[in-house]
Amino acid sequence: MSEQGMFSKLDASSSSVQSLTAAQRRRHWCLLILEPGIFLAMLGQALSSAVITQLLLVWNCQALFPLNATNCDMLVYKLDTQEARELEAVLEPRVTVLLMYKTVIESCIPVILSLFVGPWSDHHGRKPLILWPLFGMFFQF
Repeated sequence: MSEQGMFSKLDASSSSVQSLTAAQRRRHWCLLILEPGIFLAMLGQALSSAVITQLLLVWNCQALFPLNATNCDMLVYKLDTQEARELEAVLEPRVTVLLMYKTVIESCIPVILSLFVGPWSDHHGRKPLILWPLFGMFFQF
């Protein structure tokens, strides 16, 4: 084989390595853009779960005892009295059931969608499927 033929093969293989590394760099750049958004969304959801539970307690108190707002104020201001503990004991089972329904609904919808979205993601890519739940979490609050 001539020297010229060997150099052309080396040039072709080195250009494919360079293009491969450029494609890998683009892929890593896309992951770096996506990962902080996912991290921030999960952090926000974790931090807001206690607030949502407290908010459900107050809303249920206002729905059960609409005439007496002072009872619900005990929950808002976190007063540690016997009356506040009794009120929480009445409301917590109801709020627990609501949170259970919320969790079941949030879990069942992705299970059903995963049956149909898998083939779609093979054709169109997975990045939109990662972003859609983030938008849903944004609009949840």
